[in-house]
Amino acid sequence: QGSSAAALALATIDAKLTHSIRFAVLVSGFYPRDEVLCKELVTASPFAIPTLHVCGEADSLVPPSSTEKLAHLFADAQIF
Repeated sequence: QGSSAAALALATIDAKLTHSIRFAVLVSGFYPRDEVLCKELVTASPFAIPTLHVCGEADSLVPPSSTEKLAHLFADAQIF
């Protein structure tokens, strides 16, 4: 849940502050299940902040496809 919350925080950061964030690392992140939050993320994307999205192939709670869906909201996303 922390990575999804971080993505939401990045979506709500004022554009003036975006330059102060050099990158973000999101581990086992997933697309929020709440429709309102999903809409907020999609409206604010793509995010210009470089990101590294870490997922586990054997993760039974957050499959890699969920992490990839979140990563697609970022313009410069790397998935590991």
